[in-house]
Amino acid sequence: MVLTDRDFGRAYITDGWATQFLTRLFARYTVVLIGYSAEDTIIQYLNRALPNNGERFAFTRSAEDYELWNRLGITPIPFPSPDENPFGALESFIGRWGNRLTASASQRFDEITEFVARGPEAAEQDALETSWTLNDPELARYFRSKACSSNWLKTLDKLQILDQLFDPEGERDAGLHDWSEWACASIDDDDGAALLAVLALHQGKLHQHLWFQIWHKVLSDFNGSLHHRQLIFVLAVSQQPQESDRLSMLLPRVVDTDPEVAELLLHHMLTPQLRFKVRSGWAFRDDSLETRLRLWWRTSSIRDAWPKLMPRLSNRTHMLSVVLDLIRTVERTDAFFTGSGPENAISVRRSQVEYAERYARDDPYILVVDIARDLLRESVRDHGVSDATRYLDDRSEMIRRLALDALAEARSTDADALIKILIQQALPFEYRSRPEVFRLMAAIYKNSATTMRQTFLDYIQNVTHSESEIEVNDYDRYNIFVWLTDTVAADDPVHALRHELERKHGYTPDEYPNLTSVVQVSSRSDPPREVEGRFRSFLAVDVVRRLLDDRTLQDEHSSGPTLRELHDYLEQNSSAHFSLLDEMAMQGAWNASAWKIVLQHLVQRSSWTASDVLQRLHLNAENRSEIAARLGFSVAYPENELNRPLNNEDERSRLLFGLWRTAVHENGTEVPTDASGARATARGSLAHYYTETLLRIAQQRGDNARISEEGIECLQQILHAQDENLADPSPMMLAEYGPHLQVRAPDWFSAHLLPRFEDLGSTPQATTLWAGLLARRFPGPRLRDSLRHQIRTAWPHVTTNIPGSTEAFIQLHAICFAFDFGASNPDWADAFLAHAPESERARWIRSVAHYLDQNGEAGIFQELIFAHWEQRLDGQPPLSETEQRALLRWLTLPNIDVPRAAELFVRGPAVAVSEDDLYDYYDLDRFPHEEHPAHYVRVANHLMQKNISAPPFVEQLVAAATKIAETDRFLAEKTFNALLSLGYSPARTHLEILQTPS
Repeated sequence: MVLTDRDFGRAYITDGWATQFLTRLFARYTVVLIGYSAEDTIIQYLNRALPNNGERFAFTRSAEDYELWNRLGITPIPFPSPDENPFGALESFIGRWGNRLTASASQRFDEITEFVARGPEAAEQDALETSWTLNDPELARYFRSKACSSNWLKTLDKLQILDQLFDPEGERDAGLHDWSEWACASIDDDDGAALLAVLALHQGKLHQHLWFQIWHKVLSDFNGSLHHRQLIFVLAVSQQPQESDRLSMLLPRVVDTDPEVAELLLHHMLTPQLRFKVRSGWAFRDDSLETRLRLWWRTSSIRDAWPKLMPRLSNRTHMLSVVLDLIRTVERTDAFFTGSGPENAISVRRSQVEYAERYARDDPYILVVDIARDLLRESVRDHGVSDATRYLDDRSEMIRRLALDALAEARSTDADALIKILIQQALPFEYRSRPEVFRLMAAIYKNSATTMRQTFLDYIQNVTHSESEIEVNDYDRYNIFVWLTDTVAADDPVHALRHELERKHGYTPDEYPNLTSVVQVSSRSDPPREVEGRFRSFLAVDVVRRLLDDRTLQDEHSSGPTLRELHDYLEQNSSAHFSLLDEMAMQGAWNASAWKIVLQHLVQRSSWTASDVLQRLHLNAENRSEIAARLGFSVAYPENELNRPLNNEDERSRLLFGLWRTAVHENGTEVPTDASGARATARGSLAHYYTETLLRIAQQRGDNARISEEGIECLQQILHAQDENLADPSPMMLAEYGPHLQVRAPDWFSAHLLPRFEDLGSTPQATTLWAGLLARRFPGPRLRDSLRHQIRTAWPHVTTNIPGSTEAFIQLHAICFAFDFGASNPDWADAFLAHAPESERARWIRSVAHYLDQNGEAGIFQELIFAHWEQRLDGQPPLSETEQRALLRWLTLPNIDVPRAAELFVRGPAVAVSEDDLYDYYDLDRFPHEEHPAHYVRVANHLMQKNISAPPFVEQLVAAATKIAETDRFLAEKTFNALLSLGYSPARTHLEILQTPS
């Protein structure tokens, strides 16, 4: 105590105890000065000299001191000071402040009950008191549990207590979530009138929490009232991308009650935003950007609502123009950005207008096409073909196909005119619109006049090339005749034309007519395609001439029939492979697809040598690297089955190595670290197949078999591939199979591969090898033991040079700690923990728990994890809140010593739980609360220390606290007070029961 000048000198100068105390105080806490003046010398000196680690405030009664306080960096807090009692208000405030801080949860609850009972008018009259009360999180929770929001909304908004609810950029937190939920409860009382009145004062702006709560109310209880309608459009205007799915879900909810609202909402959602997407390059191509006009909706919700909405549209013509303009915009934007000619960005994703493939149903633009299809068909049925025929000249390929599809709905009197359009625009043989053209032909041919039918059949018989200059063959004509015969009587001339081609070529109808221009994804294999046998009687020289003359080989969409004919020729002439390759080289037929067909067919057999195959391949200087890259799987798996024994196995391994040497990889200085990307390259995939094949051969020859010397020499070349080209990913494939090579080539592994692993951090080659090793995630215990030091210290190198493998490394490190090295060396994990950020340390803790749980018996590892836990609680390094959350997984491991684990857990830091982490942190379902209720209650109280709302496990906690009330009343009362402070009102009743004498 300082009473005299001498006391002051001792306190601040001679002994300095006050100075030391204030130094610690100012360094650790927010400081409020009471009774000091801004002109006090000691305040001026100390404020400048002492640490400034927190905010500082001072109560002041004089406005003249404001500037002085601000200059000192101290925020002044004014209080009223009448002459008759200058410090009365301050004294009263401090007294009430002290009472509030020391009051029990039940006393604070009762205070708010009285406050609500006085009503909004009384609260508005004492605005400062109301603001101070409701800015206290605990008192605000009590208030929301008692006050009717429709009665209080306007008052609280006027007092600016709810301003954050109308800030779209505001942070997400549990307090705002609770205020939003309370505000939206008013919708149950007045359909949202009070809320809309407040929203009008804030230009309809919504915080994310308030947006969600309004959406949830409207989704659950939409009644078609004016206020509910207005709330929907407030949501639409305030929508952010993360809410797009939810907004879409309103459409099927409101379409039955109010189709006009549904229509306007759909118009709003058809407004796209331009985005970019990275398109992965394949083979030797680089990645590239492509445009995406993003629609913010949930496709399944719109799809469910559309069948109900379409018949009720107030203006179908307008809706059709909106969706067609959208399709044009997408395709034109893509064509402009890529510099490509055709506007077909949507069309290439939609093989048929009639229906969408199942795998594409979640594409929003597939649904846009469905909407356009339905509206355009309806337009043709109601208003004729004029609009649809005009769209046949549209620049958008998708719109042209939609028009063809819709014309199939035309009246029979339009058949002849539509036949003429088919002929004039050479549509029957255009593969891009084949499904729609065939559908149109089936609809109009049967209704056309006899003379027009004959004109059409003459055209089909005599045309030689399609509009895109693709040659028309007899099988193409036959497909059209088959299609038409199903629509007309047997005396129609199309039947005679069909039978003539069947007699001449032996054609039969395809059980599954191929009307699409893209590969179909299906759970069943594709039906066999019919071949004409055009090459069967030819010599090799004549086959090659035909291949050279066939322009369809240059188009991947059109080359299928010719390649099937080539495959058929090889089936019929089993010894023609080499002579055909020689002739292709002699005549300069370098087409990669044709060479691939011949070579694939050859290597499926057993009578060939690698040198003979490679000799022919090297003749194709133009495409040999590309062909080599595409042969790997066929050589490694000739039967197209993963577990079949290999035939001609030594020659297969030699061929794969020869293909690897033939393939090229672009020179570069970037160290490859992406295993999946490496396997997609020519050299990487062939190194993968070669190494795998060597190991399969050894396995096929017995448990003790080793890789041959020839194979070892080839592995050595692959290992050194990066010495010539640092960007070559081939060595990574050896690392993927490292554990197997350690068994099948132990001497080579120890002498050559293992030392490169041990060079981690020293060479880029070691970085590539570790990327390959981590791609397999879990090397065996033998290899883990060989690399124990590297695994222990590798984290800084992995996170810097192989960031894509950090998760795999964490998993590997956790396994090594739990099962290999942690028990014998408690400090083994320190190097990782010292360098890894807290989020990665938390993932490591969860990984340890996961693998111990999978092992099925955590009990035998208890000493290991308890020793590590104690070490972390001692600050080596200190536990973070993120790690404490993860340690909940250790606490709930099966068969763990619960009392000991609970004691360790509650010694850890308290955690402020965000809304996103809520259920992750509160996963107490596996805690044996019935067997250990007291420990459960202690853990639960620890979990609630920094929370601001009742936890999800409140019912179990109440049961456990009630159970221990007789043996530990203090702990039970503490628990119920904590629950009451978090807004759980029934806790007040439990406290009354505990406090009532028996």
